[in-house]
Amino acid sequence: MKKFILSVIFAIGLNAIACAQPEIVPQKVAENLYVVSGMGGNISFLITSEGVIVVDAGNLPRDGAKVVSLVSEITNQPIKFLVYTHCHGDHVGGAAGLPENITIIGHTKIVDNLKNFNEVSIKNNIEKAYPERIAKLKGDIDNFSGTDSTELVKLNDQYNRTLLQFEEYKKIKIRYPKVTFDDLYTLNLGEQKVDLLFKGAGHTNDNIVVVYRNYNIIHAADLVFNGMVPFLFVAHGGTPSGWQRVVQGLYSENFVTVIPGHGAVGGNELLKTQSDYFARLTADVKKLKDEGKSIDEIKASLNAAMYGLKGNEHQFPINVEAVFGEL
Repeated sequence: MKKFILSVIFAIGLNAIACAQPEIVPQKVAENLYVVSGMGGNISFLITSEGVIVVDAGNLPRDGAKVVSLVSEITNQPIKFLVYTHCHGDHVGGAAGLPENITIIGHTKIVDNLKNFNEVSIKNNIEKAYPERIAKLKGDIDNFSGTDSTELVKLNDQYNRTLLQFEEYKKIKIRYPKVTFDDLYTLNLGEQKVDLLFKGAGHTNDNIVVVYRNYNIIHAADLVFNGMVPFLFVAHGGTPSGWQRVVQGLYSENFVTVIPGHGAVGGNELLKTQSDYFARLTADVKKLKDEGKSIDEIKASLNAAMYGLKGNEHQFPINVEAVFGEL
């Protein structure tokens, strides 16, 4: 299982790095509150009269540096705080690109997760996964015997891009939070009040949400995947029943705007849609299980399209397995 998790994390990172980055333009969702997409999980930042709060940092150090650049284009206020919503690399990998003197905040459990999952994954990718991929591509080029020159050009391009990706990946340095909390941490900066809340395990056992109280806006992070199949790692404390319970509870707070971890910003209905997905999936899996179906038969009977989801389809069977395991 650990080998599978590491390979999945590597695949996520590799795909994120490999994709050509479009122009990154902050989306203004409220006065002095912005969302940045395209560098891993969605990032938000809030400008106050006493400094800037950044939530999540993207995949890579270059992503964190890009956030610094984007902030500086809007304000002269320094970045004071970086909030980790959870441990996954597409949310914390960019931290090395942010200033050294910022205060990083996260849930108490993120410390062990960064050590036991992220550090191990990075080591594996640097020592094994990337070198193996590079060696395979080099071998494919050296042994190429086809007549289609465009295929060889593609292989060379992929090889060169992977070398560049590897160099960027090696710059990742996990930065641990200076401040941790269990259930609630409140940031009062300038005229703004920001609550960091842990409502229970769902996507991971360290997933928090960030509530911008002045605007009644929530950065739900990976507790919400808008329109796509959510990633769910049981090994990281993920639990479908807990996930449903948390987002259902958050929905009752009637937020004006929801910033998801992945996908477009939307209204409070994003929380209900995420809750409904897990409720329906659980009911469907239970029905099939009660009929005596095996896990393989259940996975063959259900698919992401049945739930109106497009994207991350490879994760859907993992969602089914997690639900099956809880029943």
